[in-house]
Amino acid sequence: MAQQDSITVFDIPSGMGGSFTVSITEDLGETAKVRIWHGKATPKGWESWKDFDGATRIVEKTTLKNEREMSFFKHFEDTQEGFFFTLRHTDSDYRPEKVVAKYLQAHSEYDVYRMEEVCADSYTQRTYPVDPAELTEEQIRAAHECRGQMVGNKVKVWDNGQAVAL
Repeated sequence: MAQQDSITVFDIPSGMGGSFTVSITEDLGETAKVRIWHGKATPKGWESWKDFDGATRIVEKTTLKNEREMSFFKHFEDTQEGFFFTLRHTDSDYRPEKVVAKYLQAHSEYDVYRMEEVCADSYTQRTYPVDPAELTEEQIRAAHECRGQMVGNKVKVWDNGQAVAL
């Protein structure tokens, strides 16, 4: 059975001064049985916040407001962590001829990659996301072996033969 990506949801008064996001689980005519969605969409799917998530109520259909689609998934790049991991940076004095090495880094949980171009004094000149289709299987394997390590979590994929200062 295919996994559901999204669902039609509404807002109802929570009775505590705010609102709940709900979906209709059963149409009962003038009323409906609704499921409360309390949590957030993540790259791995719905993350439940337990307090109210999954609870059901019978409500008047007239209380259902703000109909919309809610996704259970969020692209990694749309998360704060993903934004920073895939953030492009180019140093103000970047020149390709100053680059002596390129290092590939794989994210610790997701198949997302970034490249760092380093100059002779080990200063990162440029950082940018890399499409895995542009990488060799060996580069991906090596980057996966390093991911999650606190130190040395990158793999050198190119150098121009100059020694990099440590």
